[in-house]
Amino acid sequence: MDRSKLDDRMKVLLRKIRAGETSFSPVGESDEARREFDRQVKCLIALREQNLIPTKSLLFQREPYGEGFEFSGAALVRGLTYEGELAADALDMAPAVDALGDMLSHPGLLACRRDFERAVASVASDPSHAIAAASSTLESVCKAILSQRRRPFPSDQSIQPLMKETMKALDLAPENAAEDEIRRVLGAVGNIAAAVGTLRTKYGTAHGRTNEHTPLTSIHARFAVNAMAAGALFLLESAINK
Repeated sequence: MDRSKLDDRMKVLLRKIRAGETSFSPVGESDEARREFDRQVKCLIALREQNLIPTKSLLFQREPYGEGFEFSGAALVRGLTYEGELAADALDMAPAVDALGDMLSHPGLLACRRDFERAVASVASDPSHAIAAASSTLESVCKAILSQRRRPFPSDQSIQPLMKETMKALDLAPENAAEDEIRRVLGAVGNIAAAVGTLRTKYGTAHGRTNEHTPLTSIHARFAVNAMAAGALFLLESAINK
């Protein structure tokens, strides 16, 4: 979902509907309150036109009670569509997610994009799967960079060894940085891989679970996807500029 197609009122409505709000009416009796509600109605109609709310679920109460005001209430029979849920989730993602999505549209990165799309799409519906897909995305990005630079994959192709080899290939190994500040920043990039990999191992769908397994929420999944996007974007932009 392209967030640029949503104005601020539409974003607020998406969040309200996802939170369970189904009834809308003017807040007060003033002309300004009625004008604001008319604008809200137009946003609801726009959300319907973009297939973010079901076509037949939006009902209006048409009782003109002032010149120029057509609606006195609106209600949703059902909540957001699947596309609407994705759009609402996307509102809470960091800008790096959008930027990475654009970059992964390159034909040579389609394998990375498939993992990336699975991660973003699963944040709310299946957090464990989102975490596993976030880790897979970072692994795929590392492999794409190593392949492009004709560098061999490490014997252990899990996320941390792949990240280490990729940063070496890009001359980004923290131990080679001349300044402490740069060393810390580069170390943080490596820590992203470690953190996402740890979440995947303990909570993702790629490994077995114990009886004591406590599932994570969409908050944790969103953090993992946002962190992955920041790390992957840094690697890809570094690869392009070297």
